[in-house]
Amino acid sequence: MARKKSAALKGADVLRGLKKGGALNPVYYVHGDDPYLIRGIVEVIVDRVQPGFKDFNLHTVTGGEVPGEQIAGLAMQLPVMDEQTVVLVREAGLLKKADWDALAHYLEDPAPTTCLTFVEQKRDPSID
Repeated sequence: MARKKSAALKGADVLRGLKKGGALNPVYYVHGDDPYLIRGIVEVIVDRVQPGFKDFNLHTVTGGEVPGEQIAGLAMQLPVMDEQTVVLVREAGLLKKADWDALAHYLEDPAPTTCLTFVEQKRDPSID
């Protein structure tokens, strides 16, 4: 079976689409050299979690500090009294190959009830 390759979108297009509403995509990799645009995208994603349930449905981790298995485990949790769980991985460029290998199975078939968002403040993504 051929792998479906997704098209990369420009940050402004992503932000515009997120502001329109609707369900979040299961996975985002946000990177670039515009910290205001990146912050705007992340804020819109985080704001989708109901305020009263952020303790249950919003998980923020830093790449390199949390192993890939743990990130995948967070992404597989079901949301509590909300449509989606958001797992935000800051400094995704610090994830090691072993972390990406541990995430590979999840990324092939991500949970529709989770929005796993990788954030990297660099122009070029550190992953393929």
